[in-house]
Amino acid sequence: MRWVLFGCTEQPKWPRKFLSYGLCLLLGCAGLAASAAPLSETLAEQVRKGEVVWLEVAGVRVLAIHGAAEKTPLLGAAILLHDEGAHADWPQLIRPLRSRLPAYGWHTLALELPPYVTPSATQDSTTKTASDNAAFAHIDAGLAWLKKKGVENTALIGHGRGAALAVGYLLAKPQAGFVGLVLLSPLFRDEPAAQRRKLAEIRVPVLEIIAGRDYVPVRRFAETPRLPAEGKTENPYRQLEIEGAEHDYRSHEAVLLKRLRGWLKHLVAGKAVNSGG
Repeated sequence: MRWVLFGCTEQPKWPRKFLSYGLCLLLGCAGLAASAAPLSETLAEQVRKGEVVWLEVAGVRVLAIHGAAEKTPLLGAAILLHDEGAHADWPQLIRPLRSRLPAYGWHTLALELPPYVTPSATQDSTTKTASDNAAFAHIDAGLAWLKKKGVENTALIGHGRGAALAVGYLLAKPQAGFVGLVLLSPLFRDEPAAQRRKLAEIRVPVLEIIAGRDYVPVRRFAETPRLPAEGKTENPYRQLEIEGAEHDYRSHEAVLLKRLRGWLKHLVAGKAVNSGG
């Protein structure tokens, strides 16, 4: 039986509200927070390629799936953030990337994330902040795990809402140590112009990839003019489109992988890395 985290195989209608795992912890909802554990256990049992890793976040075990680099020289690592309604071994996009990038000298670490939250107009920012902070803690734990293994040159890759989460993380923690950011079909809550202003503050190179048949919000953001700061020489911004692809890049994984690994290789050119354990 194929694992589906939220009972759907396609991107749910956007926006969609979820009670966050982080808010459960904040409010003491022990039963709901603990319910994530058996879901992760079931997913871990179904992983067929890769190393199941259990990270500890606020005393709770969090699932991650590691793909060890299979080729030398080692180029670095990529932390993968899944979209809303997906998971760390999502068969579209996440699994292909986490399992194929190692063949080109990259460690991969796909993280299981708390449910995404889209607060309604009647809610304050508490729910979103708790959700973001919980997800940021997962990223912190994944990055620390890679560093403990001696792996350097780590890029952050997010898909859909995972891309928006990656941007929020780098804005909140610009000194975290990531060397680059990849936005795959990013889905943001903010208006495109406002989000472009936020992206101008990112201090690492950025690659934005969209699908030719992507969601309307994704394409609207892609068509919004970038600010000059995003394209400055020391932190270049590049935008690509995969023609014919849909939001999950199904049947276009090979083209996506080629574009992605080419950019990543150029990103770390000339940088020395440790072998990694």
